[in-house]
Amino acid sequence: MEIEVSLNGIYPRSEKLIKATRDYDRNRISYEELLRIYDEDYKELKNLQSDFNIVSDGLLMWQDLLRPFSVLCNCEINGLKRYFETNTFYRVIKFNDYELKNIDKFLEFFKFGNLAILPSLGIFKYFSENYNLDKIVDIYGEILKLLNEKGYSHFYFQEPSLGFYKDFELLDELKLFFKRIRSGVNGKMILNTYFADISEVIGKIFEFEIDGIGIDFTLNDIETITRYWKNRDLGLVAGIVDTNNSYIEGYDNVKKLLDRIMDNLKPKFLILTGSSDFYFLPRDIANKKLDFLKYLKDKVY
Repeated sequence: MEIEVSLNGIYPRSEKLIKATRDYDRNRISYEELLRIYDEDYKELKNLQSDFNIVSDGLLMWQDLLRPFSVLCNCEINGLKRYFETNTFYRVIKFNDYELKNIDKFLEFFKFGNLAILPSLGIFKYFSENYNLDKIVDIYGEILKLLNEKGYSHFYFQEPSLGFYKDFELLDELKLFFKRIRSGVNGKMILNTYFADISEVIGKIFEFEIDGIGIDFTLNDIETITRYWKNRDLGLVAGIVDTNNSYIEGYDNVKKLLDRIMDNLKPKFLILTGSSDFYFLPRDIANKKLDFLKYLKDKVY
């Protein structure tokens, strides 16, 4: 079985970069100096992933998962909304229309790597106005092919809304979404769920034209998932370290969980990661959790 480690979601910025962004906002440093410090953070992230086959740039320049799309389309910012039960707030994007523009500027948000972490439909539905499934399908049809050309081969569609809100209407939309965007795109497409138990919706997810499912194992029971998973020809992105808690997991407990995943689910491929965005942790703790995942993979498998 193919086993890898990857980042998940937005990665935390270093304290130096956080200070630099504040200094830039207050006109204390130049834009060139800010970019230099960004480059230092990107270099550190590359080093952390030096032996990874699935590499992300950490989305360090993304304020949230949706805002880069305001560059791509005619949008305006329309208030703030709390990001589920976290202490993070998203700026609500109002789509005035979905006509694509500034595609090159949008692609500049993807700095390096082969893992594109993207908002799934639920992020658009709950954190934007004038949500339109057909238009979002059209947007992704264009940008996924361009990301393929840039060398991206793994696509995580971040979908906390599905389990959190138990949105069964969203299930039907997602089934249609993946059916329509799958054609012409090379690479692994993964619906990445988190922030909730997905036992009520996982049966329907198996109907989607995807290569894998992301499951937050801090909130999902392996026995319950096993009952639904039997003999599924799908990969698994396993959120096995808690990115909402600074405690560093113990080896024995996580090893037991991994053994059960391997024995009971037998996924087509297995990617070890955090339960959700590493962004919710301080940078040094996120680094330690990532090092733990690397140690786990190298020691056991």
